[in-house]
Amino acid sequence: MNRTLTIVGMFAILAAGVGCSSGGSGGGPVQSGLSAGFVADQPSPAADTVNASTGSANNDMITVQINVTDTAGVYSAGFDLIYDPNQVTYSGWSPGALLEQGGFAGDYLVSEIQPGQLVVSAGRVGNVPGANASGTVPVIRITFRVDQVGSSNISFQANNLLDDQQQPHPSIAWFGGSLTGI
Repeated sequence: MNRTLTIVGMFAILAAGVGCSSGGSGGGPVQSGLSAGFVADQPSPAADTVNASTGSANNDMITVQINVTDTAGVYSAGFDLIYDPNQVTYSGWSPGALLEQGGFAGDYLVSEIQPGQLVVSAGRVGNVPGANASGTVPVIRITFRVDQVGSSNISFQANNLLDDQQQPHPSIAWFGGSLTGI
């Protein structure tokens, strides 16, 4: 009897853990019947900017690209991404193309430290040169699920873009946007 209860209890714990957020993926593909959209604060970014833009969208799921525009020698980026957890839910992430240039590996860490706040760190690995963003190139892609009709601003805090000497890039402007559920 105790063994049966233990096995059933372990199964319940494992089943409950399936929907938890960890690593590169988060909540499951539950559809809400909503359509997700994104409006960038800076739809035509200038040189030396980091901006959020629309990636792919499918029903209530949307991927927001975090891009660097016309900036040389990018070695790493770190920032907090702030959003309204009553409107949207963090679902997962995938690497962008910037830090992977030249066949070099990127190292990524995305952690939801509390609902509505992601801490993101992305960088090249080892003694390699910084990557050059010619045009607008994604650093990382963050996927959200819209949970209700309305909008959620996406903004950056504690942001830093470093060159291959681990120095902050001067005069980098950061622009977010707004996730929408309709």
